[in-house]
Amino acid sequence: MKLNLTFKYWLFPFALCLAMGISLLLGQDTNWDLRNYHYYNPHAWLTGRLSLDIAPAQLQSYFSPISDIPYYLMVKAGYPSWLVGSILAIPAAIALFFIGMVSVAVLPPSTGRVPLMSILILSITGASGFSVIGSTQSEWHVTALFSAALWILVQYGIVDDAFKNKKLISIWFTSGLLGGLAVGLKLTGGVYAIALACMCFSITGHWIARLKNTLILACGGIVGFSVTFLPWGLEMWSRFNNPFFPIFNHIFQSPMTEFISYADTRYATKSIWELVSLPFRLMIENVSVVSEMHLRDWRLALGLPSVAWMAFATSRFSTERSAVWRPLFVFCFVSYVIWASFSSIYRYAETLELMMPLAIVAVTLSIFQKWQKTAVLVVTVILMLTTRCPDLGRLPHGDNAVVSSIPDLPPGSMVIIATLEPVAYVVPSLPPEIPVIALVNNFMRPGAWRTQLQIQATQRAMNHDGPLWLLSKNASADEKFYEGTPVKDMLKEIGLWKGSACKSIQSGLDGDQLTLCKLNKY
Repeated sequence: MKLNLTFKYWLFPFALCLAMGISLLLGQDTNWDLRNYHYYNPHAWLTGRLSLDIAPAQLQSYFSPISDIPYYLMVKAGYPSWLVGSILAIPAAIALFFIGMVSVAVLPPSTGRVPLMSILILSITGASGFSVIGSTQSEWHVTALFSAALWILVQYGIVDDAFKNKKLISIWFTSGLLGGLAVGLKLTGGVYAIALACMCFSITGHWIARLKNTLILACGGIVGFSVTFLPWGLEMWSRFNNPFFPIFNHIFQSPMTEFISYADTRYATKSIWELVSLPFRLMIENVSVVSEMHLRDWRLALGLPSVAWMAFATSRFSTERSAVWRPLFVFCFVSYVIWASFSSIYRYAETLELMMPLAIVAVTLSIFQKWQKTAVLVVTVILMLTTRCPDLGRLPHGDNAVVSSIPDLPPGSMVIIATLEPVAYVVPSLPPEIPVIALVNNFMRPGAWRTQLQIQATQRAMNHDGPLWLLSKNASADEKFYEGTPVKDMLKEIGLWKGSACKSIQSGLDGDQLTLCKLNKY
């Protein structure tokens, strides 16, 4: 027990140094979502461009910017990229701290430093989480909050009899509150909110008491969700009559867009076989299974059976802790089934992936009781050597690459976007009076089925009296839409054609590949 108490003192400093060190090593973030909406959305909300622009960041123009506001403010304040990345790595450090605390609560008091260190290292180097450390992807925000919620349930709802016997409402409410905050920041966290409720209900006790605790947890979740989502949800409701716009529009049926869910289910499992085999397919390097990029990770394939082993095996090591492991098994099992069935996008599995090293190390300790340290080191090395993390895009630290240099535009200009490329990060560098209207992207397109938002965008562009400028990448001059229709033909259908007068944009993300070219009306 003394060793574990000592471990707690240096756990957070170690986690913080590890997360920040990885962020500095990887460099500054340049991922697709940053180019598309992580920088634009908070700018649009805080400066009033929501009323001026129409969908410049494509479908994602209307995703909540709450978690991206700190990044935006740091960039606007001129913070160096290394400092921005280090601050963005803090959620990863918090998540690592709480998974370490869960480990201390779950593993036997005699567990040495090596297994605990291995859990931390394996938790932060998985294919889901490693690549997004210090980036604007908010998966670590979600993971940090849910790992804290898990620790509260494990420590005070299961392990600590003194707290458990007092039946403190704050235990369940606080855990739910943290989960709700996470879901409000990123709706994909809803997977873990459901799993957390199922875990709460599975903790031993009379079913009425368990139901009561689960309801208290749900109340905390509603409060937390309201805090982080309600400001943006009310904004979307006032504009589109859909607080999640455009997501779930098959339910809310805002006339501004199609009556479809807009959920990204391209990787979701389609059968029981795919559901069961997915963790093992991830042991082989692949693409288009859970990501657009190559990755490989053995954590789920080894971790999910390990959680089951610790929850239900009859060995002395596992039986002593089965009361703790069975609720954790419920959390992991429910998380996996919902995630794989409705999404299977691997970044969204980060909270689940964080639990896997703990289970793998616990099983290793259970099986190799005489050679525990050596066995854990071998398992750690094997997992790290077999992992391939996706490359989401990084640049060396220096000036913030997201800031662009825009050429002077005549008074009364309007910028038009007609590309599937992520170019909205340029918009915050434009003069505040210049509107940006998207006519063709993954959310907007001309055609007979045009939505009210598309009609509004087309009318704004065609009725504009000043100069029109097309924002695009040089490499996408002959870009084709999803079904193969040239984008330039789609503009012609609206009544626009690209002229030869172009101005170059200087950008740290795209160099001089972005241009503003004069658009003419037929």
